[in-house]
Amino acid sequence: MQNENELQQFIAENPWLLNTDYESVPELPRCGLEYPAGDQRRIDLILRDRIHRTPVVVEFKAKPFLRENIGQVLEYKARVTMTFNKENDALFSLFQEFVLIPRLVLVVKSCDNFSRIACNLSGIHVYEYENLSRVLDDPDKVKYIRDVSRSLQGDPYPLSLDRHNQIKTRIYIPIKEVLRRNNMDPDEAWTEPKIYNGYFHEEYTNMFVNRWMLQDWPVSIGLLEDILGDGRIHIIFYSRKEDVIKDFTHRYESQFGNAITLDWIPKDSEGYARIRFDRPEFFEKAGEFFEQEFQHYLQILDQMGLRGANGGHP
Repeated sequence: MQNENELQQFIAENPWLLNTDYESVPELPRCGLEYPAGDQRRIDLILRDRIHRTPVVVEFKAKPFLRENIGQVLEYKARVTMTFNKENDALFSLFQEFVLIPRLVLVVKSCDNFSRIACNLSGIHVYEYENLSRVLDDPDKVKYIRDVSRSLQGDPYPLSLDRHNQIKTRIYIPIKEVLRRNNMDPDEAWTEPKIYNGYFHEEYTNMFVNRWMLQDWPVSIGLLEDILGDGRIHIIFYSRKEDVIKDFTHRYESQFGNAITLDWIPKDSEGYARIRFDRPEFFEKAGEFFEQEFQHYLQILDQMGLRGANGGHP
């Protein structure tokens, strides 16, 4: 990202970087970018809070935010409040009564604590992109963010804090019950993912299906939502021993007839055997699907004499 305009465009395309409840407003010209606010002034960006249905007004500042800028922001807030009223037909038709309570967001390069508190007390949310700017200078990371946004368009489980609850209720709780029924302590068998160094929110760690179980076993089992690949849920069997994972995969395929694919990665000395499920169906029947594959998994490990043996993840 070379300038403020590029940052505006990028946030407009990927509003979840600010808040997982924010979404773009395609009903507005240019999806709310540079929206006219009267007196030849423009609002940098208008988003929508999908949970509260309120407009979100975003102002960008390329320079660090200082105390002397607070008065300017308060003046800006007053102008926004005057713009968002029932007489503004375009906005009122979209937001109805919620047009009267716009949420203000300030995106700045950096902000000292005094200025942040002053803004928060005035009902203005502040986001710093000092750390994000390093990400935006990396083309691969920019592509990753855009791919995530694109893959979730029209998804039945959109990116929001509620998605975390959906995953926990529909997938993780039923799977933990499967572990209990097989006399395993979910707290010992279950591995939480590493905290994702999110751009603004640590909650991103829990936004996608991603858990591993029984990592000390020669073949461990995991769940992955391949959000940037085929968009499906994968039950994955993992091993660092090539002969073990190849034997495991062959037995699995020959005995149960499942479509299972094996990828052995020589440079990392590790292999992944995957069974794929459609996301909506897996969300509805996670416990049933996992129970079946977990029993197959245990059965083959028993045949190989590997259930509970050490030798899994390093």
